[in-house]
Amino acid sequence: MVPCPGPGGQGEGAPVKRSVCLVVFAVLAFALCGAGSALVAARSGSGGRPAPERPALRIISLAPSVTEILFAVGAGGRIVGATDYCALPPQAASIPRLGGLIDPNFEAMLAVAPDLAVMPTSHADAARALASLGIPALIVDHASIGGIIESVESIGGAAGARPAAARLAAEIRARLERVERIARERPRVRALLCIDRPAGRIAEVCIAGKDGFYDALLALAGGRNVYEAAAPLFPLLGAESIVKLDPEVIIEFRAAAPAGESDAAVRSDWQSLRAVSAARAGRIYIFREPFMMIPGPRIAAIAERLLAAIHPEADAAQP
Repeated sequence: MVPCPGPGGQGEGAPVKRSVCLVVFAVLAFALCGAGSALVAARSGSGGRPAPERPALRIISLAPSVTEILFAVGAGGRIVGATDYCALPPQAASIPRLGGLIDPNFEAMLAVAPDLAVMPTSHADAARALASLGIPALIVDHASIGGIIESVESIGGAAGARPAAARLAAEIRARLERVERIARERPRVRALLCIDRPAGRIAEVCIAGKDGFYDALLALAGGRNVYEAAAPLFPLLGAESIVKLDPEVIIEFRAAAPAGESDAAVRSDWQSLRAVSAARAGRIYIFREPFMMIPGPRIAAIAERLLAAIHPEADAAQP
């Protein structure tokens, strides 16, 4: 099965390009003397050393999810650099850019004089190169629901916003528990989650695979991922494979869709697959908000939208 880039592009660790960036960072680590000596790898939830007690004042963010969390806990003003893919929230537009995952601009990173770099585990190889430049790193888990919530607290703590981070983490947990409670009372629904499918055709459809962040959210919201193979995390499927999987609900994330594309056009694409239960029942749900592609502080909102798609009969006002 061929993997697709997955959500977030370079910004969130695309599987297709990861082998390339590992080579890039390995070369940098060997080329720069003393790699690892200055590394402060505070891995959220993985037993690493804790973040420095003194809050960081000049932070560089190496993922859209990290940037969103920093703003969400009120520490956006401490970001002095971010990747080219950090577009949310809108206030992030004025932050100096540091390149992408494949083409990081280390000269630009040094120029903003950071005292901390924050990145998800998918970017961990960058930490060695940064360490050789004297820039400590906080590495967080953004591949799981629990890891994301823990990272809110660890990032907030590192940025001097511990109380706000604790409140946000508690709110996320409460909202996710509510979604899980509502879904638990209802039957599981076979679901397929598509990520930026090519417009106008059902071919090379990138979907959420098993055991990833979206698989966990689908389960929480009462769905059962129809793709059950262990790998890859974001497989590419053709029409024949989707017919065999026969989802009852198809959920499309289309943040990068062509401008002016209508929901009706998206749904009409699926009419060629009338053998699929979701197509026959018209259960095609489309989400265009960019935050739906980011494993960050709005994961509860993603879960709530998935619940509404999977179980539209659920009472949204249920406490």
